[in-house]
Amino acid sequence: MMFFAFILIFILVSIVSLKTQRKTSSSQTYFVANKEIGMFALIATLVMTELNTSTLLGFTSLGALYGSSAVSLVLVFLVGLLFYAISVAKKWKGFDGVSVTTFFKRRYNDTIGYIAASILLVAMIGFSANYIKSLTLIFMPLLPSLNEWVLSGIFCIVMLVISLRGGIRTIIRLDVLSFLITIIVVPLWLYYAVSFEQTSDAIVHTESFSTSVLISLVIITMFTYILAPWYGQKMFTAKTTKVAFLSVIVAAILITVIYGIAILSVSLVAKKIAINIQPQEVFPYLINHQLPKFLQGITYAVLFFIATTTIVGIWNTISSIVIAHNHKAIHNTSLKRSIFITLGVALLTYLLANLFIDQIFEKMVLMNIPISALAFSLLGGFFWKRVNVLASLISIVVGLAGGVFCYFYFGEQNYMWYWAMYVIPSSFLSGVVFTFIGQPFFNKEHI
Repeated sequence: MMFFAFILIFILVSIVSLKTQRKTSSSQTYFVANKEIGMFALIATLVMTELNTSTLLGFTSLGALYGSSAVSLVLVFLVGLLFYAISVAKKWKGFDGVSVTTFFKRRYNDTIGYIAASILLVAMIGFSANYIKSLTLIFMPLLPSLNEWVLSGIFCIVMLVISLRGGIRTIIRLDVLSFLITIIVVPLWLYYAVSFEQTSDAIVHTESFSTSVLISLVIITMFTYILAPWYGQKMFTAKTTKVAFLSVIVAAILITVIYGIAILSVSLVAKKIAINIQPQEVFPYLINHQLPKFLQGITYAVLFFIATTTIVGIWNTISSIVIAHNHKAIHNTSLKRSIFITLGVALLTYLLANLFIDQIFEKMVLMNIPISALAFSLLGGFFWKRVNVLASLISIVVGLAGGVFCYFYFGEQNYMWYWAMYVIPSSFLSGVVFTFIGQPFFNKEHI
């Protein structure tokens, strides 16, 4: 029954994918869907972009560690996405591009543009490797006879077959279908978690989630989401600026509710089981031991396609960055070239997932260090005409060097507070100071 449900959903989604792929014939359609996506589809794809297996596994593992107090983590999504909507949603839609990195090239110069592109490429490849690893961990209990290299390799191949040729349009269509299934399935996780009978010798966790970590994550999220290329690319696809703005607002609320349910469900199961398992294994335990077989199949199918659209969406975004910085006209770029770039990125992702990623949550946060270093350059570029090349460059160096220093000096368990409270503000402060210092020497036209 479980495999029947999985195959049923898999076939349904594959049909949608293949129908969409026939309509994709140019790089413009491949990357930004001709900029004609409506509000419902945009809301759905934003929700499913954020509802990725890496964040799901990472945040629910904190629910397993800290109980219901970890539900406070939903503030990360709510505040982060509302800040995105207010600050940059309309700005990104108004920016006529296919990649967020081209903004830095136009606003400052080629050097800053290539620095931004390099930083975001490294971060996105790291994110996609993390997503592949998390999906593999979720499916390992279902397919224990396969090792992680084989299983993750199968995932990468299937993802490419389903969605490679269709580009962003296929990704959005798959997201819409996955979204409709998700809003039905997720509440059922909570229902079965509540009905799970507690083992007599289960260990109940009493430690509360750290307020300092929560504050750190909120600040980090605010100043990294605004730069997320996969969000920016979705803004480019919107029909209007109003659609872009309202879609992010609605998506923020839905994402908050969905993650709240997921974290609470895992926290309830974690305090009811007596077996000794890793926190990031509790969510797969909930799926395999508490959900009915048919619902297990649907859940696995939904998780697979959540991961598929997120990962292929990032691969698509990486391809758009490479194309945008190496070709003058995206409209004239060969679709075949875009596909070959995506294939290369998929191979690199596969290797990193199996060689580098171990702890999902820690590596997921680590990937945000280079992204946050660009925050001043982005907001200054949008809202302050006096910001110049020197100010942008100094703020990037301070943000990047400071974040890396905190990681190695304070360690993986403690660096987030120092990074969020000292490095990110220092990056902005240095940008402001050098805006005034560099003003006599830099007077570039602004977009």
